[in-house]
Amino acid sequence: STNENLHNFFVQAFARGGIIYLILFFLVIVTYIRIWIVTKGNYLILQFAIPVLVVSVFDPTLETVRFPLIYYSFLGYFLSDKKLYSDKN
Repeated sequence: STNENLHNFFVQAFARGGIIYLILFFLVIVTYIRIWIVTKGNYLILQFAIPVLVVSVFDPTLETVRFPLIYYSFLGYFLSDKKLYSDKN
């Protein structure tokens, strides 16, 4: 195993998995955002998702071992907590 690092998660994902993998990754992110908007009635999830995706343009953050675990755990927690940031009662 070599230590290859392109310093861009999206280019690295494309290089490793091709266009299908990259499209699937974006579909997961869009699905999380759509579920949030439908269940919570606001766009506050973007305050969490956009900075992570912007950082991933300059660093392979989602390629590391620990970062994706934290990122997806928080996304799952945000979606599961009914009272968290909800405008709907």
